Amino acid sequence: MKERIKKIRKALDLTQQKFADKLGVKRNTIAMYEMGKTSPSQQTINSICREFNVNKEWICNGTGEMFKAAPSDVLDQLAYKYHLSEADYVMIEKFVQMRPEVRRGIFDYIREVSAAFAYTDVDPYFPAYGKEPPQPMDEILAVDEEYLGTPDSVAAAEAAYEKSLGIAPKKKSTTLNTTVDITETNNKVYKISNQ
Repeated sequence: MKERIKKIRKALDLTQQKFADKLGVKRNTIAMYEMGKTSPSQQTINSICREFNVNKEWICNGTGEMFKAAPSDVLDQLAYKYHLSEADYVMIEKFVQMRPEVRRGIFDYIREVSAAFAYTDVDPYFPAYGKEPPQPMDEILAVDEEYLGTPDSVAAAEAAYEKSLGIAPKKKSTTLNTTVDITETNNKVYKISNQ
């Protein structure tokens, strides 16, 4: 078994330290296995098989292939058996290639979203903006030309926007000491200066 463990490590192009880190053991433990001074426990053998996709029959007895079938071979069989589309195939392939902590993150996210709706009577398909459709953005952002070029144009635009949202006007308004360029409208560029 000592030669087979070394062969796995060399095939994966890993140092003893990196190999040990993946298994959660010390580097000298791997060195002892490779020198034949100690033998790995069943738990360690299982970890090697799981972590590096090694065929357990091969590591224990030297029979069969060193590694299990590549995921693509298994996916090809699944695609045939379950009539997967290209999108299904790619989605599954990318998912299984993710690091375990990333897959757990996706699962946790889905669980949180599900939990958010579990104890509420909110219809998840109800529009997020409420019962009334939102006002079109071009109406909200429209600036009346009569205000352009006047010192209060920014305040007027803010007031028009707040009015469209049904927000009470502010009692006191302050203007910033800035220059604002408004995007080109009808091939004219308007500049507002608040100095």
